[in-house]
Amino acid sequence: MFPQLNADELERCAEVHHRYFAENLKKITPLPFPQVKETLEVQRSQEISLAIASSRTSESLRDLLNRMEMLSYFSCIIGAQDIIHAKPNAEPVLKILDILGFRADETLVVGDMDVDILMGANARTKTCGVTWGNSTREELKEAGADFIIDRMEDLIEITSN
Repeated sequence: MFPQLNADELERCAEVHHRYFAENLKKITPLPFPQVKETLEVQRSQEISLAIASSRTSESLRDLLNRMEMLSYFSCIIGAQDIIHAKPNAEPVLKILDILGFRADETLVVGDMDVDILMGANARTKTCGVTWGNSTREELKEAGADFIIDRMEDLIEITSN
């Protein structure tokens, strides 16, 4: 994003970002999007294993999920420090599949960015883009999402099949 900055300046920017992010997170806990908890509850009742591959650290993600009372829904959390190659590389998904003992052809990667869709495709999973996050429907379509949904509860029908 900032090609004019040298490595030291970029590192300083990252440090400031992480510090402010952590300070603000202590003050404000984000709320889940509508129907997220309810949908995860249905999926848990259907014995669907849920995992997260994130560009955040797994520690900060676990803390956030715990504060949102959602940590118990996930069997595996892979953060930036747990991998060498980040999204859109397949490594985060492949690591989850290895840990949980699943195959790519029985896995659905759900995400709100093109890198999520590409990561899933690179791992040879099915992919589902969600339109309420960082990318538009068109961007998710261009990334090659197998499914695109506008409401979290629409995921139930996809995973039921």
